[in-house]
Amino acid sequence: MGLIKEPAGVDFTTISRTWTAKEEKEFSKLIREQKEMRKKKQMHFPVNLVASKHNHISTLNN
Repeated sequence: MGLIKEPAGVDFTTISRTWTAKEEKEFSKLIREQKEMRKKKQMHFPVNLVASKHNHISTLNN
């Protein structure tokens, strides 16, 4: 998230309030679902496809 610049002559203010138990549960559920989706999107490569620098260099030279 980036910062929002205030236009000249305008002041942004926020009103903070405590979340209800229902809001906290909904937010926790949302975060949990997003983490699960992120895990599913991560690519997993087999170990033999991930080369070290040494293996990569020797492969290029052959």
